[in-house]
Parts: sequence; structure tokens; C-alpha cells
Amino acid sequence: MVPERELWQLFQRYASSTGVLIQPQIRRALNSIELYPTKSQVFEMVHCSCECSGRTPVDHLTFGEFCILTTELSEAYRKNAPAPIPKSQLKDKAALVLEERRKKRKPSGPMFSSHREMRSAIEKH
Repeated sequence: MVPERELWQLFQRYASSTGVLIQPQIRRALNSIELYPTKSQVFEMVHCSCECSGRTPVDHLTFGEFCILTTELSEAYRKNAPAPIPKSQLKDKAALVLEERRKKRKPSGPMFSSHREMRSAIEKH
């Protein structure tokens, strides 16, 4: 978790002249503290923040929103949520996954004994 003082300095470094963090700058700011959200995640952050606050336009975050969302993203990383794979490695990763699938045998019976067990497994991922 990043201390609030550092978040404030980071926010000021990337904020627009109106004192908000516009959407294109959000990823740059987060990348500078080694958080790497996708464009979709940033869009979702901004959209949810604006929806909760009821403001328009839907294109920026305030400092408070930035703090909350940065903390949430940091927590997800801390809990070992898988980080997105850099695009440069996607081709290599896809080849490895395909090779692993080829090596595995098909299961002889059903994978899950009940609908509840299947749902639980899905929710874990």
C-alpha cells in the first residue's frame, strides 16, 4: 500500500490544471508505482467513480477516488492476483498453454460432482 503523502505527490505530478486525474494519465500514474491496470480496468475505475458520484463528464478521477482505487488495486496485487501478461509475452504464453493442454489426458468422469462444486470453483477464479 502506498502512503497517502506519496499518493498526493503522485496525483499532483499527473493531475491536469483543473486538479483532477484525466483518464489517459491514470495508467501512467499507476504504472509509475508498479501497478499495471489494463485500459479496460482504468475505464471501469473512472466509470464506477463517476456513477457513484453522479458527476459528468466521465473522464477523470478526484484525489479521493484515486486513493481508494489505488488501494484496491494494490490489495489485489498483494493477494497474488495474477498480473496481466505483457503483450510481448502473450504469444509465448499461448504456446506454453497449448503444449500443457496437449500433455494432459481427458478426465475419465465428470470433473465436478455437483452444480454447487462447479459454481464454487468458478467463483474462486
